[in-house]
This record gives sequence, C-alpha cells and structure tokens, in this order.
Amino acid sequence: MSEFPEFNGLSATQLSAIAEEVWNEKNRLEDELKVVADKYRHLMEFRIPSALEAEGLRNLKLLSGRGVTTTEETFVNVKAEDRDFLHQWLKDHGHGDIVKETVHPGTLKSFVKEAAKNAEPLPVHLLSIHTARKAKWF
Repeated sequence: MSEFPEFNGLSATQLSAIAEEVWNEKNRLEDELKVVADKYRHLMEFRIPSALEAEGLRNLKLLSGRGVTTTEETFVNVKAEDRDFLHQWLKDHGHGDIVKETVHPGTLKSFVKEAAKNAEPLPVHLLSIHTARKAKWF
C-alpha cells in the first residue's frame, strides 16, 4: 500500500475528497486531450497536406530533424445491411478467401487498395470508399 505514500494515514473522508479532485482533474485532462488530438488530426489530415501541395513540396525537414511527408490513405466501410451482399460479391469474383464470418476492416482496405491499383472491378454500390492525402512523420 506504499504506492502513493501521501495517502497513508488519511481518513475515508479525506481520501474520498482527494479522489473527487483527482476524478475532476482526470476528466479535465481527457477533455483537453480530445481537443489536442482533434487539432493534431486536422493538421495531419488537412492543413499540412494542403500546404505541402500548395508550396509544391513532397516533404520537408524541420529544424528538429524530424520530417513530414504526405501519404495516401484509403478508408473503406460497408453498411451493415449490405454486408451479406458484399460477402456474396467477393465470393462471386474469386475473393471468397478473405470472407470469414466478417471481413476484417484492414483486410477489406487492403483488398480495395489492391483491386483499385490493378483496375479490377469493385462493388462501389456496396462500399463507402474514401481516399485522402495525409501527412506522416519520417
């Protein structure tokens, strides 16, 4: 019980009051972290790729030595009501090996990227496919 020695010898009331303060601080920090994470995502997914493109750059190095570049990210989703149709389409087009009880999102993403690269048909009416440029550290 010596992990937090500052709590030794305190009453239940004192410990409960401290716990309430810690809980409030935890919630405040989690809220703050959400804002920071949203800012970071916005910078990496929108602002930096747009700025690099506008400035005619593929990547750049910062004075810190860290670099940033853009990469293409593909996001694929299937609506729950279309899942069975997608599974059947994959089977009918020779890709039944990736169909399990469900198709793992990463597997589906890889399949869509590879099929698009090879100009193979895709059931675009069953999928939501979004490709975006995204900044990435190197």
